Amino acid sequence: MPGEFEVVSNPQFRNLHVFVVRMMSRTPHIHRELEVGYILRGSAALRLGRQTVRLRAMDGYLINPLEVHEFRCEARDALILAVQVSPRILDSFLSEAPPLRYGGGPELRKMLGDPPDHQRLLQLCLALARSYLKREEGHEYECFALTAGLLALLGRAAPREALSREAWQPIRQRRERIVAVVDFIDENFHRKLLLEEIARRMGLTMPYLSHLIREAMGMSFQDYLKKRRFEHARSLILSTDRSLLDISLESGFSDTRYMIRMFEEEFGCTPREYRRQKRHVQASQSAPQGNAQDILGAQEALRLLDAFASGAFAEGGEG
Repeated sequence: MPGEFEVVSNPQFRNLHVFVVRMMSRTPHIHRELEVGYILRGSAALRLGRQTVRLRAMDGYLINPLEVHEFRCEARDALILAVQVSPRILDSFLSEAPPLRYGGGPELRKMLGDPPDHQRLLQLCLALARSYLKREEGHEYECFALTAGLLALLGRAAPREALSREAWQPIRQRRERIVAVVDFIDENFHRKLLLEEIARRMGLTMPYLSHLIREAMGMSFQDYLKKRRFEHARSLILSTDRSLLDISLESGFSDTRYMIRMFEEEFGCTPREYRRQKRHVQASQSAPQGNAQDILGAQEALRLLDAFASGAFAEGGEG
């Protein structure tokens, strides 16, 4: 989301992002890229609309462009390798690429069916990540070839639906509106924010916008706004020593007691207890302080990818 964290990107690529993220949670969000990812360590619950799937180490997932999704981890953080590919990557190659949506997901094991295809896709993602992050001479061509191989494997093995331009246009319009709504909330959640204001800015009626948000996100506008404020407050609880009053005000809560009650309902403890418990765990694990998700730098990401490839995670030797 805008301003939340910066994705480690390769400036030579416009339509490809590859990164390793250490994640505790990620509020519902949406982007225009196809995302293929693998859980390298830990586990995470992935929610798309009203569907929630549990992903464990070695499990892969696929998220279509403009699909609202949310991640949440429970006991500890998860390490995730993510590859994001824009549909525009084929614009200079094909005269007209039809809009595609992959079905049978988001779990790649179920989507692909054949275990060798799942393993092959994992190896493609790992090789792509190494080339993308190392940036050795000629890596641009290698990344292009690996990305093409990834898309070719999905095109051959994954169930998909080719849509006509006419069928895709209203779907895209609705989802682009959701992108605009999410972006606006992310920029303004710290203040009083009403659905009426967003509807007026977008030239939509409140009933239509309310239905659009609930249909796309599986929750109401107020529920998403509370989630966004809560995740920001949780990040500040972990990354700063600021008072609960300051944090609640910056996060958009009108009453500190309401924020405290949300922590008790979510984690069974007060914000101060949560701060103390998590910092103790982080100190013992040498994990990064702060955000509910941390995009790793290239060197750290490569070290962990090598540890994963060598089986260190499975043996419990890598924290």
